[in-house]
Amino acid sequence: MWIVGSSYLVRARRFLVERRVDWPSDCLWLARGGMRWAELMPLLEHQRQLSTCHPAAIVVHLGSNDLVNRKASELHLAITEDLLRLRLLFPQTKIIWSDILPRRHWQGAVSSDAIDLVRRKLNRRLANRVTELGGLRVAHPRIKASDSSMYCWDGVHLSSQGLSLFTNTILNALMP
Repeated sequence: MWIVGSSYLVRARRFLVERRVDWPSDCLWLARGGMRWAELMPLLEHQRQLSTCHPAAIVVHLGSNDLVNRKASELHLAITEDLLRLRLLFPQTKIIWSDILPRRHWQGAVSSDAIDLVRRKLNRRLANRVTELGGLRVAHPRIKASDSSMYCWDGVHLSSQGLSLFTNTILNALMP
């Protein structure tokens, strides 16, 4: 299984290692802080060339770093196209979309409420697309921007409590 995305996943992996949480051992973590959507396909195509077999699943948690800087319609189109490309590149692989999380603070946004509305709409539309492609959506309904205990001081990254909930939700979705 490949798990790909931004700093949420970098921090999630560190959280799991530090707490010695039992997590599937066959995971390849392809995560980088600040990662943007345009980096996804080049990264996965490169990893595909290095690998001897395709992963059983690819978990994608990405897109939050693009919400403030890209038009919603552009981002939706880019993600939809790449999900289709993923299906073609990895026909036997389960594609798992992990919803873009809310934030208490969207750096560079004129209106956090407007960005959150775009985030929710995008998650809903992408959940439908992933399902149509035979994949799975992982929603994170218990992580709310209104709950400060879920977030670090920056209002962006998850606290230990938030990371525990985030990783457990993904792990539960992966278990049959």
